[in-house]
Amino acid sequence: MIQNFYGEFSVKCPVCGKQETHHGSVISYERENGEDSQTIGKKVGSESSFMTDHNPSRRRNAVGINFSCEGGHHFNMNIVQHKGNTFIEFEETKTPI
Repeated sequence: MIQNFYGEFSVKCPVCGKQETHHGSVISYERENGEDSQTIGKKVGSESSFMTDHNPSRRRNAVGINFSCEGGHHFNMNIVQHKGNTFIEFEETKTPI
């Protein structure tokens, strides 16, 4: 992420550093029975959910926002929590989710 003159932040590609990025789908990851349980994913705007082994958070719920950059890379911006702190992490992906 890059902060501009006005104090706003913009997302840059974690692979090539391009600032020209575009967001796509949003996935919520929820653990049905608390920490360390199976994760249920749900694409925001969809009625259906799916079981997944992928969860950006090792122990809690999370939100993933899919991005692509004009250099052709795909990545997720993940929002995760741990011990009362909220973190933003970036994860390269091979294809959009």
